[in-house]
Amino acid sequence: VKDIIAEKSLRPQLIIQSTLEGDSWIILNKLEAQILNKMNSIGTPLKDWDISIYRGVLTGFNEAFIIDTETKDKLIQDDPKSEEIIKPLLRGRDIKRYSYEFADKYLLFIPWHFPLHKNENISGNSLEAEQEFEKQYPAIYKHLLQYKDQLSARNKAETGIRYEWYALQRCAATYYEEFNKPKICWIEICDNNQFHLDTSKMYNEATSFIMTSDTMNLYYLLGILNSKSIKWCLHRISAATGTGTFRWKKVWVEKLPIPTTTPEQQAPIIALAQACITTKEKDKNADISSLQNQIDKLVYQLYGLSAEEVEIVEGGK
Repeated sequence: VKDIIAEKSLRPQLIIQSTLEGDSWIILNKLEAQILNKMNSIGTPLKDWDISIYRGVLTGFNEAFIIDTETKDKLIQDDPKSEEIIKPLLRGRDIKRYSYEFADKYLLFIPWHFPLHKNENISGNSLEAEQEFEKQYPAIYKHLLQYKDQLSARNKAETGIRYEWYALQRCAATYYEEFNKPKICWIEICDNNQFHLDTSKMYNEATSFIMTSDTMNLYYLLGILNSKSIKWCLHRISAATGTGTFRWKKVWVEKLPIPTTTPEQQAPIIALAQACITTKEKDKNADISSLQNQIDKLVYQLYGLSAEEVEIVEGGK
């Protein structure tokens, strides 16, 4: 990414459009460029840490696969085996900063070729898999059958060709087990950084992302990602939607510079991030601004920002 530093002056700055083609540019004033360069020099891009980022599950037709508590209970009552593939669901809109609001929604998690999805000999639409699905999970099969026309009308190049009409359009087949791990999750389109650490084995749908790590302390990352510094940074490197929100997509989030620190430096941020979650668990409307302000101050110190630079970040959008 290249920076164009536009000095403040009474004389307008002219940039020829043809000189920008083929490159990715960030338009910043001198002080903003100074802050961003400092953050990049102190931090390591998130993608270079031991983390993995994944998108949530894409159903292709939410009305069939996303159910409420009443429907869940009825499916399980009709066939107790149904419970095996009914997962608690977090939609993007349910994810808040350090918390979530469970909307009593559940996902029918049905991979391609289910329940023969581990059979490597199946590579396309399988009648055998459908017959086995109807046999093993009759209540859920009956539930989906009422939506067969709509489900069959999904991606015409894939539905009924690459996978069965009753399967999820994108089922996270290679990483669905990641949903059962502690994971940081966030909504893709938002005006703010709203990251939460989920330890409840929730499944996420396609308007959100998840991040897992087998070695990183996720509470440290959570505190950093929810900081004002990171919000300021992302708003300068990512694409705006034109409606006052920004796209917190993987391509942008993985570029965020995360400060390389010692365990001693991480400890207070970890403790504060945990306190934010605990406070929100007790009362979802609780004011955690004091805790967040403490995290912000620690993050400013990690990036080595001066008082003038902090003022710019604090006043930035």
